Amino acid sequence: MNLRQLEVFHAIIKAGSVTGAARDLCVTQPAVSAVLKHTEQQLRMKLFERIGGRLHPTPEALALLPDVNDIFGRVQAVQRVAQELRDGRAGQLVVATSPTLVNALLPEAVAALRKLSPQLGIYVRSLPTPLAIDRVSRREADMGVVYAPVEDPAVDTTPLAKSEIACVVRKDHPLASRRHVDARVARQGTRHLAGRIHPPRAGHRPKPASAAPWRRRPWASRPARR
Repeated sequence: MNLRQLEVFHAIIKAGSVTGAARDLCVTQPAVSAVLKHTEQQLRMKLFERIGGRLHPTPEALALLPDVNDIFGRVQAVQRVAQELRDGRAGQLVVATSPTLVNALLPEAVAALRKLSPQLGIYVRSLPTPLAIDRVSRREADMGVVYAPVEDPAVDTTPLAKSEIACVVRKDHPLASRRHVDARVARQGTRHLAGRIHPPRAGHRPKPASAAPWRRRPWASRPARR
């Protein structure tokens, strides 16, 4: 029996008549009758008997029924998964993100998504920003959440939020007087400070530090549309 024959057999069992089976399958009654006749000829046995105007399964048909029900139970499961995938309620989502954003932005977003789509498998990969962008570019991750700028032409980017991080220096450091510190200046200042850092001496209290904000913006990246 092929799948079409199984479908007709199953529909007749459920409807109790060829007319009802044709209505459920959205086909004509002669089409259902033809498939049933061909199936019985192929199997060389009767599957239904007409009693009181209704079709009743023969003992042979009842012996086939458990396996047929199992088959269509699996078919319905496939249809359900396909619908969940279409609606975004199943499947898996791989997110590549910078280590600093794993605990900053993602936990709340992942929790909300799990509540909305319990069957969705969510996998978070904590990677340095260049590697996270590369994973998205190579389609090894579905999306990335990283700091701007993202200059890879193979991915599309969408700004998510603005954030601040602090550049912490001693009060007597030249950067302490700045209201904002960009990455280039901060990098130069870090190199300058690196040569002057010494372990604190016993009983020595370091001078209070001053913090100037350094603005960076988290971006979401995804493979570019072709």
